[in-house]
Amino acid sequence: MKKKIIMTMFLLIVVAGGAFFYFREQYSYTMTLDINPSFKIKCSRNKKIVKVEALNQDAKDLIRTNFKGKKLEDLFNKIAKQLIKKDSIDDQVVILIHATKDLSTDEIQSKLYNAFVNRSVLPDVIIIDNITKEDKQLAKKYNITPAKASYIKQLIKNSTNNYEFKDLIDKAVSELQEMNNTGLSCEEGYFLERGLCYKEVEVIEASEGKVCPRRTLEYNGVCYETIELVDGEEEACPTGAVREGSECVETDTRRAEAKCKEGTYREDIDSCEIDIYIGDAYEYCRDPGRTLYDHKCLATKPTINGGCLGSDMLYNGTCVNTIDDYYYSEWMCPNGQTNSTDTGSLIYPDNKCIEQQFIPVSSYECEKGYTLVGNECIRKNSSPIGREKVCPSDYTMIEGQKCINLNYSREHIDGFVCEGENTKVRANQCVIYDVVAPKK
Repeated sequence: MKKKIIMTMFLLIVVAGGAFFYFREQYSYTMTLDINPSFKIKCSRNKKIVKVEALNQDAKDLIRTNFKGKKLEDLFNKIAKQLIKKDSIDDQVVILIHATKDLSTDEIQSKLYNAFVNRSVLPDVIIIDNITKEDKQLAKKYNITPAKASYIKQLIKNSTNNYEFKDLIDKAVSELQEMNNTGLSCEEGYFLERGLCYKEVEVIEASEGKVCPRRTLEYNGVCYETIELVDGEEEACPTGAVREGSECVETDTRRAEAKCKEGTYREDIDSCEIDIYIGDAYEYCRDPGRTLYDHKCLATKPTINGGCLGSDMLYNGTCVNTIDDYYYSEWMCPNGQTNSTDTGSLIYPDNKCIEQQFIPVSSYECEKGYTLVGNECIRKNSSPIGREKVCPSDYTMIEGQKCINLNYSREHIDGFVCEGENTKVRANQCVIYDVVAPKK
């Protein structure tokens, strides 16, 4: 009996231990990946995928395949392929990752790099090492990854803009990175991309035609290999910034908001316009020989035997013509201003005389972060002096921001074409955007 109990306990320990190691094997490593599609990926100890969770609608639309038992590179290749197929990215992609300490971020970066570079897209990988309790709470509240919550917190902390956390949760990592690096932002409904704000206004069907392959750019009708600008040897400030010591200072100046205690602000003269009552208007005829009757200045004639001829009318002892010999009276104010009875801006319909006067603005106000100087709001943004952006050797700069290799051209391929300004191809559609400058 004693041996039987011992054997039973032994079996329970073996089963429990096996279950422990089974589940440990099933869920050994966890990582999250954000582009705008966001994924939570669980891996086994041998780096095989156990489960992929799509954390937002973009991710659900992108990946529908079951990757259980497959390698990470299989998933990364699929994500890269689908993003390119949907025209969701151009020649660069920004990826935010966080992984448990046992999972090598260097290995993840290498696999991501291969997946995208093999498709002529340059990946910029941002690694979030530490996740706080607050990050996890924010992630749960807004249904995002803790890594994205951490990155948004960092952006808000670094920025002088009054960002609301909830307004940033749906933005792509590339836009968050650009906002963090430049301090630029867009009005609600727009997204930031390479220094401009875009808002989708219309989607139409694209036409088929010849286009340049990915990672090439059309110049003078030829497709040339293109590459991004790189840091040069000389230090320089961005366009619009002035060097002050070791800093690049960019001055943002805008008109202050004028406040009037009375009246209405007139920007053209930078004053407050008010209406002053100066007295009642009185009616008159400009010719002394006329008689005022029913807002008309009537011609007068002498009476004949105490009466008037024809259609003339006797009025105040004289004959007046009310049919065809008159003009309308006018009104005059105490200051001498006159208006006809039909029109007038200084004499109101109730015959009150109003004079427009101008008084100084009572105060000026600026947005938070700006300093009031006279009637202008000024904010200076400083950043370290960086390297001048140049093209690598063998590349030529065009349009001030693109580098092409004139020694390496490619043939046009069949694709979809969109015409018109501020239009981009997305799959087989043309997306038309409203494009505005960002705010700093």
